[in-house]
Amino acid sequence: MSVRDNATQVEVIKIDERASTFMVRYLNGDKKGQTTIYSKGTMKRWWKKADKEEIPTNSENLENKTKKATSKKKPTEIDRTEDIKKIVEMFVDDYEYKYYDSVKCYKIYDIMNQTTVIAEVYPRRKNIEVRVRNVKENVKVNYKDGYKYYLPVHYYVPYETDYIKIIKDLLS
Repeated sequence: MSVRDNATQVEVIKIDERASTFMVRYLNGDKKGQTTIYSKGTMKRWWKKADKEEIPTNSENLENKTKKATSKKKPTEIDRTEDIKKIVEMFVDDYEYKYYDSVKCYKIYDIMNQTTVIAEVYPRRKNIEVRVRNVKENVKVNYKDGYKYYLPVHYYVPYETDYIKIIKDLLS
């Protein structure tokens, strides 16, 4: 029986004395029917031998206990692919840009001098972060200024606004 939730149970199938390992099969829970190998130390720390009175007879009740113990709220995934496509289409028409997958960033280059970065655009889950050199007075979007970075002004453009127009204003 698991020490963590007192509901998950495994059956010891094989003990390898030489390697100090236990092969076990899950009897219930998310991993029901799966087999795995645990070290002697893991078994000693996270599992205990179940007494006869501790073993529930109603398997449905046991499943419910396991689900309650292991269920966590999963974050809702928001699909931003269409929004990102609109942003990229805007870049293709008016700007020179490169995408860096390692940081998930679009670097926007000066058309005249293609080695000078004029902005960085980071499509995030809740907003689009646009990093530029100077504060734009005509853009009414939340921003932070003063970063020790070559693009010290970071704008946070929400998806609920006309983000294409706002990004164009920031890049002009």
